[in-house]
Amino acid sequence: MKLSEMWFEPFEASLLELSRQDTDWLRYLSLLKLGVQAGDDRAMHALGSLMLSGATEPKVIRNRAEGIRLLHRATRSVPMAMLEYAEILEGGLRGVKKNEALAFAMYKRAERYGSVAARFHVARCLLAGTGVAIDRPGAARRLKLCLELGWPRRDDIQECLAVANAATEKNARANRARSVSSRGARAKRRRS
Repeated sequence: MKLSEMWFEPFEASLLELSRQDTDWLRYLSLLKLGVQAGDDRAMHALGSLMLSGATEPKVIRNRAEGIRLLHRATRSVPMAMLEYAEILEGGLRGVKKNEALAFAMYKRAERYGSVAARFHVARCLLAGTGVAIDRPGAARRLKLCLELGWPRRDDIQECLAVANAATEKNARANRARSVSSRGARAKRRRS
């Protein structure tokens, strides 16, 4: 049986088209759209990402609202979509309201699916207290696993630790300021 005679899901067929040396971009996009209509989360992720970027090959018109909608729907089962959507939420990018707690939850979900990149982002959030309470031991465990798997580069880990140290210093200054103001309030109460 020839490959062309076999029946594939639209998304799988789009991957086959993409792997060809002379990719027919219109066919690729139409297969992705069929996959979206069929409810395939992988197709939603691929088309949503293309719409957000306004890709030139294949030619896709940038449509931020539709791209975000498709990417959000793809977070049901596609770890890479979870990761991309979490980054958008964390930064408040592309017209999406910033929500660090939801971004952290999305990173954790992608981590449960086995994403090493998501594991790194969870560690980074735990170190800096982004969307979650600071947990250095939990972050260290995750970073160690990431390094064992070869991702990310060591300089990314250094950058992550620098962010964590800055966040720790900021929290320490805030705690000192609170303790000074509470001492002043107690002294006033004693005097009155």
